[in-house]
Amino acid sequence: MGGCTWSECEKMGAVLPNVSITQELSFLLQVLESHLKLLIMVDLRSILAFYKDEEEANGTGFDVPLHLDSAPAMGSLPVGVRLTLKVQISSLLLLSLFCLCTGHICIPQWLHILVAQWLHILVADGLAVLTQGREALKSYLACEEEEEEEEEEEEEEEEEEEEEEEEEEEEERTLKMSCENMQK
Repeated sequence: MGGCTWSECEKMGAVLPNVSITQELSFLLQVLESHLKLLIMVDLRSILAFYKDEEEANGTGFDVPLHLDSAPAMGSLPVGVRLTLKVQISSLLLLSLFCLCTGHICIPQWLHILVAQWLHILVADGLAVLTQGREALKSYLACEEEEEEEEEEEEEEEEEEEEEEEEEEEEERTLKMSCENMQK
């Protein structure tokens, strides 16, 4: 990430076309802000607990070597690995923002790739969370339906038992009445 001028960087294709420095800074700040909000919103304890179980089961650590060309497989990675990658990418974005503020105005191509990589991970995590939430809701509704069905079955059984008892009582009454009539 050298200190080339803005026009030189444009000629090299290292910056987005028709984008000013202020817009680039604003873009980076928006990405960092959204990423921080995501990290705050996510329950880190459950994620780390989940990854700890994965680590104990698979013997893997946090320093998992991954390359940019492995982006399509990000959705299959453990949540802890994706979280670690997002933190690392955010650190690189902060470093790039620092270089921008100190006079290195060029946004290199690799930073655009990192942003795309981060967005890919973010989307994969979002889809995973939505899928888990939908599955949890389905299972909850299924449990509710099962409980309602069980309650209905129990009520029907109780009603049947009550009807049988009433029928038996009626039969006993008719028998008593017939016996009394016979005795008379």
